[in-house]
Amino acid sequence: MTSYVVDIFKISSQSTCAQRKEFPPVHAIKPLLAKIVSGRKPFAKMISFMYFHNWRDWLWPMRLGREGRRCKRAIDRFLGGEMHFNGLDLNLIVALDAILSERNVTRAAEKLNISQPGMSGALNRLRQYFNDDLLTQNGKQMIPTPLGATLSVPAKEILATVRSRLAVQTRFLPEDARRSFTVMVSDYAATIFLANVLRALAVEAPGMTFDLHQYADIPGDALDAGRIDVLLGPQQALSQNHPFKPLFKDDFVGVACANNHAVDDVADIDSFLAMRHVLVRLGGSGLPTTDATFLERSFAPRRIEVIVPAWSLVPHYLMGTQRVAIFHRRLARDYATHFPLRMFEIPTALPIFEECVQWRASSRGDPAIQWLVERMEAHARTLNEVPA
Repeated sequence: MTSYVVDIFKISSQSTCAQRKEFPPVHAIKPLLAKIVSGRKPFAKMISFMYFHNWRDWLWPMRLGREGRRCKRAIDRFLGGEMHFNGLDLNLIVALDAILSERNVTRAAEKLNISQPGMSGALNRLRQYFNDDLLTQNGKQMIPTPLGATLSVPAKEILATVRSRLAVQTRFLPEDARRSFTVMVSDYAATIFLANVLRALAVEAPGMTFDLHQYADIPGDALDAGRIDVLLGPQQALSQNHPFKPLFKDDFVGVACANNHAVDDVADIDSFLAMRHVLVRLGGSGLPTTDATFLERSFAPRRIEVIVPAWSLVPHYLMGTQRVAIFHRRLARDYATHFPLRMFEIPTALPIFEECVQWRASSRGDPAIQWLVERMEAHARTLNEVPA
């Protein structure tokens, strides 16, 4: 049996796979695996080994049959055994995260590209370890038990921490780096700030890629759960559990259609609030913006006629109407060059808006994250030199 395992590595003896004690591609070892589980429709019984980035290569097939399990134990011995902590196979943390995120064994299996029986086996092992069902059937849905819900965030944090540590290089060279960053940002900051940053980084670090996400219900939660790497937003949108730095400031201005002359007669805050307003609420639960929070606390309710989930939609609901909206001045100036809009001063002083950047505490030692934050700060300093 063990000789077969050694032969598997000899297949790629000239490759980096063999030098690293990593497995060659499945198609290369298929004949040998067929010998190990001969007569058992081997590749119907044996689930393919995981050859994916990050954590997926930690997961071993869970339903191998008797000979398959012998093969697994032999290869484990060859590689130095499974990793355990207090009796928990650390490989199962990946499965735990997928199962609690998807709340469905089939979808979790598809996410990790393993079979449904294999994921069911992983769930059974997790249930045995924690002595808890973790997920229970509720009608057609599966819901986490109290313990399962408690484990969801720690599992993501563990994986995020390991991902960050594995990504650290002894010498970080932006021009050679191959990294992908997930950034949560409003369309305001994406338009007047981040677009310019990424335009410069396309030259400075051409191997970096960026996945931009709209605001979630509570943006800080996405950072806590490890779903994003960087969060851009005002302080009230940030998490209290992670470091952040201020970037740039902006103030607010009224915006209306170019031929809306009703704004000429706005003399005080009461007449302004009585006008027909377009309001922006971000995220699925309608996260209030800075201006909305201030006005709601300080004055009588506005006459809200339209609520939209993004700043970029506002001009379309102003044009050809008598509606008004409150905008960040930098964004209003930008949109006024593309849409028939006019800007006017709001008859009250609103708080200054400050955009910040936040990253996970576990990324403090990641030079790529630190470099990205420093580049954002540099571009923000340039932006701050130009009055809003």
